[in-house]
Amino acid sequence: MSKKSLMTHDPVVEEVRAIRAKLWKEAGNSVEGLVQLLDQYFPELRRPRSPKHRKTKAVR
Repeated sequence: MSKKSLMTHDPVVEEVRAIRAKLWKEAGNSVEGLVQLLDQYFPELRRPRSPKHRKTKAVR
């Protein structure tokens, strides 16, 4: 067997994939939902988000 075929039948890898799929589904199948879900699970790891840049008028 090649290394690639061994990896596809690894029970740990299968468990990680199942958990990842469950989280993705719980997050609504979107990146934004996943970020929000992870923020809920791990609030201590949340980084403050920077405000969006505002355009300012040029000073002459």
